Amino acid sequence: MTDATSPCRWSAKRYILAALAGTLVLTILVIVVSVVLSPAEIHFSITDTRSSGSDERRLNLTLTANNTSHRAGVKYQSVIVNLLYTPTVTKRDTYLPLDQVSPPSGQSPRSTARISLSVSIPHELWESDFANNATPIGVLVDTVVRFKYGLLYTRSYDIRVLCNRANYFSRSRTRLPINCYDH
Repeated sequence: MTDATSPCRWSAKRYILAALAGTLVLTILVIVVSVVLSPAEIHFSITDTRSSGSDERRLNLTLTANNTSHRAGVKYQSVIVNLLYTPTVTKRDTYLPLDQVSPPSGQSPRSTARISLSVSIPHELWESDFANNATPIGVLVDTVVRFKYGLLYTRSYDIRVLCNRANYFSRSRTRLPINCYDH
């Protein structure tokens, strides 16, 4: 004969409490993992600018990426940089791509990576838009990164920043560094 009040059998209340406790533990685990693997902050700025070539039609910039995280490294998957300016004739923003940029191989926590950029301004653009050296130019940076925590990588993040407009062809009128902000 079996006793109906056997101590090994759980009541419905105990099953519900066990399910709620398991859900709570799982929720806490997900929150902890998402906080630990949250993306780090990267601050971009232009730290050097030089013009060269005949009539100074070549612009060379140094883009600096400052990884402020104490734990996360950064793996750059792509970096695309464009100059953004507004010609006096059309009054519409125009994009001028910089030479293909090879991204840094990786960046450790609390470090700075420098990316050298350059662009040759075509003669017709130089004559129409830049000849008077007064056209303010912004730098638009599009990059795809993954953050590395130990052996783990996060998903890919698209980062788009716009560096303040400045006159890059006049060293006396350009105050460095030029900060970049979310765009």
